[in-house]
Amino acid sequence: MEVIERFTPLAQSLAPPTAVARVGGALRLFGVGPVGLAQRLRLQAAALYSLGTVVGIGSSRSVAAMASSRTGASGVLHGA
Repeated sequence: MEVIERFTPLAQSLAPPTAVARVGGALRLFGVGPVGLAQRLRLQAAALYSLGTVVGIGSSRSVAAMASSRTGASGVLHGA
């Protein structure tokens, strides 16, 4: 959660190891799109805590959950 909270205070921890976050403000603040922000988050999690992460991006929790289960090697998938 510490890594997510570096990008947005609008985060919620769900059943381990899952979390959800609203990042609209962070996108504007960092000047990147959703995939760029997800890549930054993954990089910080790896650098600070040696954690491998996957990020599913979507307009709802269910879309993001489906995307996160299909990320593949990149670790990031933007669902429609």
